[in-house]
Amino acid sequence: MPHAYNRTAFQSGRMSTNPLLSLYCSFVVVELALKDARVAASAQWDRSHDVLLWITEIQDPVLNSLATQLATALAGIKCTLKDGTEGTVSPRMYPSVRYLRHESDFAGTTTEAEIQSALTVMQEIEAELKRHGVLQ
Repeated sequence: MPHAYNRTAFQSGRMSTNPLLSLYCSFVVVELALKDARVAASAQWDRSHDVLLWITEIQDPVLNSLATQLATALAGIKCTLKDGTEGTVSPRMYPSVRYLRHESDFAGTTTEAEIQSALTVMQEIEAELKRHGVLQ
């Protein structure tokens, strides 16, 4: 299993009591598993972070529905964009979740409930990917 060390490291972060850390680490674990599965199936290594695209490539109705739910959840999460302005986390570029604007730092922005909502969908995606043999 390629990138097993990396996955193990980020899997430990998924168990954090901090939902932002858990969400980010869950994305990394899923990204590595999907990239490794795509390479094993003769696809080239993809430098992007388009986890949602790769999820839908599995062509499973449950995963497709969860990908849509995740895109909706991420659209409600505010972050700081490259130019320093406020925007939302792109479902095609999850690493921007690292620059999340939490309501404790930026009034009227992302709440714990919004982070938890995205995390819950990611956990459901992980369970489905395990069912498909993509995650262990």
